Amino acid sequence: KWARLIAAGCVLALVIYGAWALHDFLVGYESLKNVLFVVPGLDLRVSGAFIIAAVVFAVFGFLAYYFLTKHKKVCDFLIETEIEMKKVTWPNANEVWGSTLIVLATVVVFALWAVLCDYCFSKLMYRVYTRKPFVTTTSLPNGVVGKPYNFRLKAKGGEAPYIWDLEGKLPEGLEFDVRTGTISGTPKEAGRFRFRVRLMDAADKANTADVTLTIEPPQKKPKPPSQKKEKRKTEKTASPKGRK
Repeated sequence: KWARLIAAGCVLALVIYGAWALHDFLVGYESLKNVLFVVPGLDLRVSGAFIIAAVVFAVFGFLAYYFLTKHKKVCDFLIETEIEMKKVTWPNANEVWGSTLIVLATVVVFALWAVLCDYCFSKLMYRVYTRKPFVTTTSLPNGVVGKPYNFRLKAKGGEAPYIWDLEGKLPEGLEFDVRTGTISGTPKEAGRFRFRVRLMDAADKANTADVTLTIEPPQKKPKPPSQKKEKRKTEKTASPKGRK
């Protein structure tokens, strides 16, 4: 009895859900969406989609009723299922709590183990397949003696943060920041300086690049012409020579 009632309830709920989903699907068609008539007293608007869903619900509901109440094999199967369920020895509350805690603890342990393995393998694969970082700066802007200079080298790839290093000599007055890769200061000597930049990422992968920095000498300001020369030039312009 109880097995058949539970089965009937589940089948009925499934049929209702299917009919409702079918109605929502058919409403998308304009030809089935239009209201055909309204049931008086209930204010129920009946459309083509509603009629089709109702017919499907009635057909499957009748089939469910027939198989659960009239079909001998189905009825015998449900009756035997209920008899077998009565033979089962169900655990008490303490046993249920104990087994539940054991299952939860086992799941947590295996989940932590899976997370740890995933983390280790991801780090390993990252170190193996991740390409090295490289310096994208190919040239440095020229500087001038006595004028402030500031330029930050750029990099790409690898895993941030980066650590910079410089092999070679910078012009006097300039400094190199190993954390940001910035060359800054006020140069005090002119010339062409070559040095090598070394870049290392957080995964200990390194790469190098050769760069050149040119420091130009200070530009000399042109001397203003003397007042005497300007005066002579003005006099010559004002009194041109006559013909001989």
